[in-house]
Amino acid sequence: MKTNGTVKMLVLSAVSVVLCLVMLLGATFAWFSTSVTSENNIIKTAGFDVTIKWTSTWDADLENWNSISGTAGAMFGTSGDKALKPGDTTKIVYIAIINENDYDVDANITIGDDTTTLTQNGEVYESTSPFRIYYNIVTDQVDGISGLTNSKTFSEPVKLEEELGTNGKIVISGADGDDDDENDENYVIIAVAFEFPLELDTNNKPKDQSGQANIESTFKILISGTQHQNS
Repeated sequence: MKTNGTVKMLVLSAVSVVLCLVMLLGATFAWFSTSVTSENNIIKTAGFDVTIKWTSTWDADLENWNSISGTAGAMFGTSGDKALKPGDTTKIVYIAIINENDYDVDANITIGDDTTTLTQNGEVYESTSPFRIYYNIVTDQVDGISGLTNSKTFSEPVKLEEELGTNGKIVISGADGDDDDENDENYVIIAVAFEFPLELDTNNKPKDQSGQANIESTFKILISGTQHQNS
């Protein structure tokens, strides 16, 4: 009987130990468990803001320049008694592209479009000396068209970034000025002018244009910006 009592006590003790272990394990699991919920998460695109201004009279303060969406009219307008004569040039127009974002932007400037042609009396005008466009990136007033060293025949769209930029891009720094670019200004200014060269005859003399209808070209100036991607 003593032996049986001892066995019972041992069995009870073992069961108690097992129960304690189960309870301890359960408690341990509870002690090291937790959960966190993050609510109201939002993903949205950042704002993109590029401002375009222009002037034909240099002013160091861009605030005084014309807004491209304002009422100042076309950048170039030479009609009537202001029309170009052979040998004339337009005024130099300064175009400022201002990056209002905190990141760098690639500026794209195209003058003209796929329909850009010279016309006379409604017909395409073929000339040995068609209009030329002159342009440069500038930081100050340009003293005449001779100060613009880049030029092309204006008989098709001209993409200025292809010649003025690096690897076909004109990069404008972000508005916060915190970048690695050489130019830490958040804008770029491009000066543009047009020339109607003298057309020469077979004797290399100015061709007589008296009594001829005006030679015209109507064109668009497309300016856009895209976020710069480091290559």
